[in-house]
Amino acid sequence: MKRCAAIPVLPWPEPPKYLPVSRAYRLFLRGVAFAALGQIRVPKDFLFGTNAAADVLGVCAPYLDGEIAYQKGDLETAISRLREAVTREDALKYDEPPDMTVPSRHALGAVLLAAKEPKQAEAVYRADLVRYPENGWSLQGLARALRAQGRTKEAGTANARFRKAWARADVEVASSCLCVSGEK
Repeated sequence: MKRCAAIPVLPWPEPPKYLPVSRAYRLFLRGVAFAALGQIRVPKDFLFGTNAAADVLGVCAPYLDGEIAYQKGDLETAISRLREAVTREDALKYDEPPDMTVPSRHALGAVLLAAKEPKQAEAVYRADLVRYPENGWSLQGLARALRAQGRTKEAGTANARFRKAWARADVEVASSCLCVSGEK
């Protein structure tokens, strides 16, 4: 295997936080260096829980793309990429705890609410609650989605369920995903 000029980047320290472009570029260069070393992916037979690691990590790319698109204000792309992440996550085999520990639906629902699509967000949260009954993140999002539709009685019921699920939490949340700010 040939040595690549980019390989010396591997031991470089991370640049300071006030240099975000340099920090991002360093990550890119590390990817190039690892590729040059032949370390380009997780082995196909490697498992993460009950799933192929590549399948679990396959959820991460569209999820991250969606998060980045949201932060750039491109809601259409964010929703599309997060829907893809949900589809990939749904294709994973069941495991307890889930192999994908950052549920895609939580981000998708929050972005749909930010896009003023509360009916779609409601459907996303209800689907998540079928998979993970009474989880606080989706109950919080469901309450917001119902409130945004003017369904205050149902929103109050969902909020009461959220408060019960969240009773012992040590953090207050205003969104089903910390990546998207919400109303308190």
